[in-house]
Amino acid sequence: MSEAVIATASASADDAPTDGTQSEVAPTAEDIRRWPATVDPVTAGTAFGISRSYAYQLVKQGDFPAKVIRVGGKNRVVTADLMRVLGITGTHGSGPDGTHPALSVVGGDDAS
Repeated sequence: MSEAVIATASASADDAPTDGTQSEVAPTAEDIRRWPATVDPVTAGTAFGISRSYAYQLVKQGDFPAKVIRVGGKNRVVTADLMRVLGITGTHGSGPDGTHPALSVVGGDDAS
């Protein structure tokens, strides 16, 4: 799936519907790159264009299209795997230039 097919408009995880309906606006590849390491099944479902209830049904059946793990008793979808399944290239957490601010070396090359 190409990045152009994934979404036509920008949306954040906060834009996902909570009433069980399907999201009208899917997140873009850039949005997904900014997601945390794991997201809830509803948020991940927006990237696949599936409803809240169907996302939870797939998790329960063990058929969610990306890796689901349990964290603190809750189901979480691994964002890096979601990106792999959707064919989103680049590094999870990277900015538009491909760098990740949290991984920058403090003090430059001289740091010991």
